[in-house]
Amino acid sequence: MSASVHSPVVQPPEVRPAVPEPERKSPSRWKLLAIVVVVVLLGGLAYRQWVKRTPAPSAAVPAFRTVKAVQGVLQRTLRVSGQTSARNYASITIPLLRGPDSRDNLTLLTLAKSGSQVKKGDLILSVDTQTAQDHIDDVTDMVRQAHNDIEKRRAEQAIEWDQLQQSLRVAKADLDGWKLEAGAIELRTPIDKELIELQVEESAARYKQLQEDLASKKIAHAAELRILEITSERQERHLDRHVTDIKRLTIHAPMDGLAVMESIWRGQEMAQVQEGDLVTPGQRIMKIVDPTNMQIEGTVNQAEIGDLRVGAPAHIGV
Repeated sequence: MSASVHSPVVQPPEVRPAVPEPERKSPSRWKLLAIVVVVVLLGGLAYRQWVKRTPAPSAAVPAFRTVKAVQGVLQRTLRVSGQTSARNYASITIPLLRGPDSRDNLTLLTLAKSGSQVKKGDLILSVDTQTAQDHIDDVTDMVRQAHNDIEKRRAEQAIEWDQLQQSLRVAKADLDGWKLEAGAIELRTPIDKELIELQVEESAARYKQLQEDLASKKIAHAAELRILEITSERQERHLDRHVTDIKRLTIHAPMDGLAVMESIWRGQEMAQVQEGDLVTPGQRIMKIVDPTNMQIEGTVNQAEIGDLRVGAPAHIGV
């Protein structure tokens, strides 16, 4: 018996034709395209503006800096540190006083304003001279007293001189009388003769001594008067020094210009001189400067000193 085996028939799967799906449009692609277009437009505009502003080179630009050579005066610029000052100026200082008693208590009474214009002859400075004036009054009295002492001593010497002359005349008369007595000595006794001769010698000696005293007295009188005159001259010169000092303590402008005050120490800081300050002889108070003629005072580096020549023209700028 034969058996037959039948294998199952496998059917192939049914293949369906692929149906194309409809294409989907992505919205981001359009946005990207729009952004690219805008960027391109902006770049084009920027390039056109840059081209307009940049000049077209006429020739090829070299790789190093160059300048155009021209003929002319070579100028050198130097930086100088310093200050400006006037070429024409007058320094105003407290005068050196000659009087020994006028050097203290010097107070500025009047003073020109700093920065003001003054004319030649204007009053710019005066010092309080009341103390000196009081001393002048005292010295004036001393001078007057010295003159009175001279006149008084001259009168006393005249009286003494008359007394000496009278004593000399008396001595001369006494000598002449004894000489007459000696002329008749033959009629006298020996003792009287001897007494008369002694009187004649004594009278002659006294007369000679008075003559010598008269000469020495004349020299002594002249010396006394000279001492008094020297004292008077010393007081007069003392007075003249104070009077001159008072005149010099009033100062007028010697030239037209600008009043510039000096600085002094006032306490712990520097300040400009002003009215009421105590000053000393020889102290500089101000300058009268001519602002139309100025100069530069400064220092130049030694490495640049070769660029300067005496008389070379220069243009100065601030």
